Amino acid sequence: MTLPLHPRLARQVRPPLFVSVCYVFSLVVIATTCYFAVCEARAQERDLAPIVAALMDLTASAPNRTPIRRSERHRVELATAFTEAGDKYGIDPLLLVALAFSESSLRVGVVGAKGEQGLMQVMPSRAGRCDMATARGQVDCGAAELRKAIDLCGGDIGGGVARYASGRTCAWGEEREPGLFRVVSKRMKLWERLKVAK
Repeated sequence: MTLPLHPRLARQVRPPLFVSVCYVFSLVVIATTCYFAVCEARAQERDLAPIVAALMDLTASAPNRTPIRRSERHRVELATAFTEAGDKYGIDPLLLVALAFSESSLRVGVVGAKGEQGLMQVMPSRAGRCDMATARGQVDCGAAELRKAIDLCGGDIGGGVARYASGRTCAWGEEREPGLFRVVSKRMKLWERLKVAK
């Protein structure tokens, strides 16, 4: 036989309806947030897949040239940097990958003969305005410079790549600039190869 609780104790033991509703609501919010976070992560993985595949392809095709770490985490970090910069500046991320591979063999800490820095080999005068300590900052800085070069060349991607490489001209015809023509052609062919592999 159970003894009935005093009415005051019964009110104290039973949670008020408001508390129960808040508890259930918070559980629904947490579950929904987790669901959308998982969905977003999966979507991001799908978006990064072609970039990660391109990085793996480049790493496999030139293992002696490319000391990129073989870890999946590092490839995803780089792919994220290329994708974010591409989205931010309206540039195909695979073009950024092709430029980074051509410029630095995907090495973050490399410094060129004229003081160019990082993955995208940004000139020191421009690098001073960027976060060059991280791969993400280096890619963002290079993408900003490439976007500026493309715009100065009237939206011509080849001209923008030529201006990015030379720092002076959008013209990269074989008869006018044979050395620059070879440099730009190589980068454009690599970009096409990565797009086809995608």
